[in-house]
Amino acid sequence: ASNDGSGNIVPYSSYTLPSLTSAGAVLQSDVTSNALLNSDRESTVKLAESGFTDLYTLRLKGQALGELKIGEGNTLRLSSDGAIWADQQYGQPANLSVGGVGEQGSLTAQSDSLGRAKIALIGGMDVHAGIVNGPEGGEVRVAIFSNQLGLYGASTYSGGTLVQSGRVRAFDARSFGGGEVIVERDAVVSLESSNGAVLNDFVLANSTTLEGS
Repeated sequence: ASNDGSGNIVPYSSYTLPSLTSAGAVLQSDVTSNALLNSDRESTVKLAESGFTDLYTLRLKGQALGELKIGEGNTLRLSSDGAIWADQQYGQPANLSVGGVGEQGSLTAQSDSLGRAKIALIGGMDVHAGIVNGPEGGEVRVAIFSNQLGLYGASTYSGGTLVQSGRVRAFDARSFGGGEVIVERDAVVSLESSNGAVLNDFVLANSTTLEGS
């Protein structure tokens, strides 16, 4: 089983595969759906609709290269405690990406009754989509539990970031949005931006590594 963003168990049997259509594999919008992208089954999956595609959680698996395409004007919106979970072996490079290279799509989460939202990124993956606050105005907070994770998009979310474990590589000056970045013990953050200085405030625990600062 895997977990949602609050640690609740999501049985593997609860995940659904993308629909296979004449246009290829697509993810249908369903706020209650736990979707599975299996790169050994289909290497590229698209969002079914322009605008918002709603999912509860998304699970990534497979040894082949896989990509969820999120084009310009499209947004993947998870639940308020949603998660993207990648089944990658520890220490192996990420071979699954959320959003494609050069795409301008977005990743966000719905706000709960208190106007808060959280996205948990668990496992190894590359996130090319920019992470943004919810359309309802709620601040999005990002929690990262990863062995290898790359952030490539220009993000504008403002709820802050918690790097709980693993190594995170930030390739854009705005990878962490506009909030504070808390880096827990033994986690590593590597700032590899080529488009300006990273302006976030960082709070570092003991035995934490911040590279490129």
